[in-house]
Amino acid sequence: NYPTTNLEAISCGTPVLTFKTGGSPESALWYGNICQSSIDSIKEKLDCLRLLKIEENVYAKLTINATTAKYIKMMKTQL
Repeated sequence: NYPTTNLEAISCGTPVLTFKTGGSPESALWYGNICQSSIDSIKEKLDCLRLLKIEENVYAKLTINATTAKYIKMMKTQL
């Protein structure tokens, strides 16, 4: 249950805005925002994404090694 739509958006350089369901939060952890099921929460996260100045082509710089290292580091801190 891992949403490929989020992964496709990230691979195109589009930040993800998602809800806390299925595998969605994992994909948005570094490259987007997770919002609650309320209009105010969605608006707040959209404003954050709009105001956030993301380095141009930051997603194009993703590599399997860099992404794997980030994931392992994150998992170690949560254990």
